[in-house]
Amino acid sequence: MDISPVHLPREHQHFRAGENWDFLVRLNGKPLENTPVLFETKNRTREVFKTDQDGLVSIPFPFDFPEEDQSANQNAEGHNHSQARRKKASFVLTVEQYADDRKHITHFNYHYTTGAFYKKDLALGIGFALFGMIVAAPLLRKPKKGGKT
Repeated sequence: MDISPVHLPREHQHFRAGENWDFLVRLNGKPLENTPVLFETKNRTREVFKTDQDGLVSIPFPFDFPEEDQSANQNAEGHNHSQARRKKASFVLTVEQYADDRKHITHFNYHYTTGAFYKKDLALGIGFALFGMIVAAPLLRKPKKGGKT
């Protein structure tokens, strides 16, 4: 019996909170339908999902990261560098199935992170880009013909 992700995250990407990821559950190469899949995270989220008729289960990864104490993350100069790093937590998927008078158990464990834009201000970023374009606009004007050089 095995459980595996349908699509693996690319090299510098991860399973991310706020997204659904599909996993395939099989026994002897055949998809298991209507089978419970236990999803547990390090941050104490615990849910049970069921596979569909093709043995697929879609897992929505939660935003279950605890808030950090900002004063504990400051270095000697008073800078807080923990905000630049993505938060990370481990998870495990567990499937148990009885077949051929035996109990089969399989696990898939890995980690997931917050997305790249978690707690980022999109409006501030767009405002900064527009301000830069307005400031640069006079530099892009063409000089008048016959004018002084």
